[in-house]
Order: sequence, then structure tokens, then C-alpha cells
Amino acid sequence: MRIEGWEKLLDEYLVKMAKEPFEWGKNDCLIFTSDWCKMVRGVDPMSKFNDEDPETIRGMYSSEKEAKDLIKTYRKSARDIMNIHFSKISPNFAQRGDVVFYKMAFGIAIGRGQAVFNTEDKGLLNVKLGECNLAWRI
Repeated sequence: MRIEGWEKLLDEYLVKMAKEPFEWGKNDCLIFTSDWCKMVRGVDPMSKFNDEDPETIRGMYSSEKEAKDLIKTYRKSARDIMNIHFSKISPNFAQRGDVVFYKMAFGIAIGRGQAVFNTEDKGLLNVKLGECNLAWRI
């Protein structure tokens, strides 16, 4: 269950993140969505899940290649980061605040059939939910 007042928190979070530059390992799509999950559900998808896992994978990568290698080491795929914590749903049923996946990137559904993604070259980018291929109920 999400915390009370999450709707306003999402608005504030998106305004704040729109001003932050993209940086692998500090403000990338995984950090963007994991911070959101931690804020509203108290669950950090980047935290330890198995005994073999480090306490967190935050701060353990600083490039796209390092991120992909780290994910392969501790999960089968990037999608498994969310799969082990949240229920998968059809992107068509994603609601405001849910996490979505599009072209190997995580984003947040913002309502009205849209999702926002933190991209390396364009900052926060709106994408139609219908273009997303996975989603999780947060």
C-alpha cells in the first residue's frame, strides 16, 4: 500500500527530478524509479533480496555497461529488479504512480495514458503507456 499523500509527492518528485541531470549510478532510470518506490512503498528495488546480494547496488556502477553487468550478476534481467518486489501488470492497466518499462528503461506512469522516463540525452521524457511493454503495481 502506498503512503498517504503519494499523489502530491509524485508531482513534487517529478518537478524536482526534471531539474536533476542524468548520471549513471546517481540519477538514471533505475535510481529514478527505485527512489520513487522507496518513497511511497518503503521498498527499495535496489536493496538486498538474496543472501548472495550486496546490501544495495546503489553506488556500484557509473556507466551503462557497469549497470548491465551488475544486473546480470545479481538478477536474470533488469525486469527482475521489479519482478521480485512488485506485482506485474499489463501496461494498459498501469495507473498513476506505477512503474513501467520501455526500451530497456524504467519509468513512472503519470496518468492520462502517459509515463515519464529519465533519459540520458533528453532528461524526463513522456511516453504513451501503450508503447510500454511491462508494468508493475506500486
